[in-house]
Amino acid sequence: MLTYSLWFCMLGVDALVIVLGIRTRLSRQYIAFYLFLFSFLLVGLIRFYVYTARPSDYLFVFWWTEFLLVCAGYGVTWEIFNKTLANYRGVLRMARRVVSAIFFLALIQAFANFWSSETGSFFRSVIRLERNMLVVQATLLSLLALLILYYKIPLGKNLAGLLYGYGLRISAYVLVLTARFYLGPASNSWLDMLRQSGDLGVMVIWAIALRSYQPSPQPEGDTRLEQDYAALAEQTGKALAAARAQIARVFTS
Repeated sequence: MLTYSLWFCMLGVDALVIVLGIRTRLSRQYIAFYLFLFSFLLVGLIRFYVYTARPSDYLFVFWWTEFLLVCAGYGVTWEIFNKTLANYRGVLRMARRVVSAIFFLALIQAFANFWSSETGSFFRSVIRLERNMLVVQATLLSLLALLILYYKIPLGKNLAGLLYGYGLRISAYVLVLTARFYLGPASNSWLDMLRQSGDLGVMVIWAIALRSYQPSPQPEGDTRLEQDYAALAEQTGKALAAARAQIARVFTS
């Protein structure tokens, strides 16, 4: 009964955030985020129907929809980087390449594991993908948080709520997966309840932070981040040029 209550509360707050986003037109500013929320709501309804009407198919449906949510969730991380670094063009280009490349590499690895598996287990591939994506996203968001703190990148209420809420969600999922690994299947019921409680808390954070459109303020002439990036790019270019010259000498000698 408690699980059902958490389930419906979580989906209800999710729907509320979506409606508020449409009314305030925030959904146009954070497209990937609201697509994730819509996917989360749709998946939740599908899972509830299957769980109650066709419980024998629930595990199959759960892992297929989990794959969808993993991909949609990574889009939120990409959008957080895109919005946070919008005023730092050079850093943003580099971040886009890195975040996108990591995502496609993880997908390629997941599909390679799926096709090379002796039993063709898609379930295990999704579990690996989810674990890898969570670790990658936690690492990327931690690095972004360090950049925000060190360079004092200004965040509006909307973006701050999105970042903190999604960071909390990722942290909770990592803890749940870790606990499930060490405690085994016997812990599934209360860990699922803990996971749903965490999702509900995150949805409440988003509902508060995204009630109205509040853009991030412009940085007050602080260009240290771009200057440091330019210096790093120059040093990297020189190092690559020296490496190419060394390789050329080896092959021409």
